[in-house]
Amino acid sequence: FDGLVLTSDALPPLQGWETVSLRSGTIFTLTAPLDVTDAGLLSIDSDSQLFVELGARLTGNLSNAGRIITGNNRFEMSGNYSAGSDLLLTVSPASLSSGGLDIGGDVTGTTTVTFGSDGTEAPLQPESILVISAPNDNRGTAGNFTSTSGDLVRLNGSALPWLFNQHADNNWYLTAAVLPEVGGLAILSDISRSDMREATHLLFDRLSAVR
Repeated sequence: FDGLVLTSDALPPLQGWETVSLRSGTIFTLTAPLDVTDAGLLSIDSDSQLFVELGARLTGNLSNAGRIITGNNRFEMSGNYSAGSDLLLTVSPASLSSGGLDIGGDVTGTTTVTFGSDGTEAPLQPESILVISAPNDNRGTAGNFTSTSGDLVRLNGSALPWLFNQHADNNWYLTAAVLPEVGGLAILSDISRSDMREATHLLFDRLSAVR
């Protein structure tokens, strides 16, 4: 596809293809499974974008030199993922869920992740949020996902900063970076939930002011 704007539901069933290439500013919205065979490839050049909707799935490998936008959807692929590119997704702190990628094979190259938020607040003692699933990633090959904002990710609506990194299970998570002062608030049973949330916001406002 060369310089086109199109959606998969406007095309014949995309099954059994060996290669699908998005080139020269193509904007492709995937709304259904795309089958490029197990050894096949979906490639996105540096000028093109892939929008992922509910129901999208890839059988095959993905080479992303452009931009993937998943929103709050998750994009499953059976094969390897290689990149030097961008990924935009949306996180819901309240439900501890995120859009992202579910990769069946290896991860190579570096993808820069831009985190959006649905504006909800995380629980007072939040667990980690899965962003990238890659249980079969080979740590011996150079592959990584990094945040556009550096080590700490700030989500709109959430008072807590979040760390984004790869864990021992090979998946990448957002993990709430709760400072000791914030953790101590949780043991004060006479403070209401709303008061605690307000105090947490105030704490981070003050920390930002002294930077």
